[in-house]
Amino acid sequence: MLRAAVAAAAILCSFAATAEDKPDSLERAMQRAVERAVHGTEKTAKRAGKFAEKTATRSGKFVERTATKVDKSVKRALE
Repeated sequence: MLRAAVAAAAILCSFAATAEDKPDSLERAMQRAVERAVHGTEKTAKRAGKFAEKTATRSGKFVERTATKVDKSVKRALE
């Protein structure tokens, strides 16, 4: 009986030691959720930056085309 109690205590201590070394499933799930959120945020920020650059380029080209059209129409009106 004493041997069984000692063996059970040894097994419980070994489980306690391994449980302290590894994060439990809840902590791992939280870590994964944080990693996914960070990844999603970085991806969204990168896409937003690309869209802003693309929009700025388009706006600049639109302004140039409009200015060219206005210049030509003013020159025609003055001739």
